[in-house]
This record gives sequence, C-alpha cells and structure tokens, in this order.
Amino acid sequence: MKSYDIITALLGAGGAGVSELADEVGLHPSTVHAHLASLCECGLVVKDGTEYRMSLRFLEFGDRLRNAIPMYQEGRTETTAVARETGEMTNMAVREGNELVVIHMSEGDNAIEKQTPVGKRNYLHCTGMGKAILAELSEERVHRIVDSVGLPASTLNTITAKDELFDALKTIRQQGYALDAEELYEGVYCVATSVKRGDDLAGAISVTGPARRFSNEQYQADLRRSLLEAANVIELNLKFHS
Repeated sequence: MKSYDIITALLGAGGAGVSELADEVGLHPSTVHAHLASLCECGLVVKDGTEYRMSLRFLEFGDRLRNAIPMYQEGRTETTAVARETGEMTNMAVREGNELVVIHMSEGDNAIEKQTPVGKRNYLHCTGMGKAILAELSEERVHRIVDSVGLPASTLNTITAKDELFDALKTIRQQGYALDAEELYEGVYCVATSVKRGDDLAGAISVTGPARRFSNEQYQADLRRSLLEAANVIELNLKFHS
C-alpha cells in the first residue's frame, strides 16, 4: 500500500519532492525515498531535479488494458455514432467489483461541458449505467453490493433506501432501460441500458445531457430508441467477438 499511496499522492500533486510526499502520505522521508527509487527503476515514476512525477508509461498501461476489453472493442464505434446522431454525450462503462468504471466517452455537438473522464469510478446505485447493470444481477448479489458499500447520496435525488432501489431495478427490467434523474449530478440527466454478451453482462452505455432538455418526453423517447438500437448492435457484435 505504501507505493500505491505515493503514486496516488503524486497523481494529485502533479509533481512533488520527497518531503512533500512524506507529509502527504504520513511516512518517513527515507521510506518515501526508497519507494520512489524503486518506482523510478521500474519506469513508473520520473525524477526531474528534486521533484518526482508520474511516468507516461501509465498511459500505455491504461490504453492496453482498455483495448483488451471486448465491450470497448465492439462498442466504441456505436456509442460514438449515437453521440454524433443525438448531439449529446455518450458513455460506456463496465462493472469492476462494487463499482462502475467508465471506459469510453464521446461528445456530440451539443454535449454538456461536464465530461466523465475515462477511468472514473462511481457507485452503481447513483448512475443510470450502474442501475442498468444492477438490474441484470441477482437479487442476492445486489444485496451483497449494497451491504458492502451502502447507498451514499451524491445529490438529493440519489436513491438511498434499499426498498426504493429494488423497486427501481424491477422497473428497469420491465422497460429495458434505466434513468438517472439528477441522481449523480444536479442538472444532469441520463438514459442508460445494459449490454450483454450472450448470457453474460458486458457493461452498459448511456446518453447524458441537461435535465431540462431530457425532460421533453418525445426527445427522451428518441434518445432511448437510438441507445437501444446501439446496444442491440453491440450485443450482436459481441456474439461474434473472438
């Protein structure tokens, strides 16, 4: 955990010296220096004068990791097309443990400025994609996730009661899509659906935009149609993915 803490501190600081990092992570400077020396030797950290910073090798690692995900390989073209068609922002995400991880984002001409960075992690219950994924899991699995991480609120609209969450998941299964009505960010609305690879869950995709624009029922219906069509194409492509 010591090296992880140092890397995390460097990521937040952009660059820092040994003493600054030692204060940040609560370790003796000699311990921090030893870990930094090992990280430099591995090429994960670069020393510039008296400061250390993250190596760009992490970009290589992240890109190689993402390119190995079937959902990303087969879904990025379709989600990018939906962004162009709708003018909104589209996202693609997968579940890792008890969290949702964004693996791709595309912006249309009218996309909101609030971007969702690739690699961003969120709780499953407070996002459209997360709820779409939860709706595909067994009730027992959902209980375990909620018992593990709880139902913390991101906004006043976030679901924070287990009964309410299970009611929402039932509705999602019936209608085939999930909504995030300002549950993660105030003023931001999201329409999402899960994507399966055969009988397995591959991930989820979404269209995100301002709540005022998404409140128009016809507009939202058009978004849902585009999203569900894209999900269907991705699922078909995943069937033949080697």
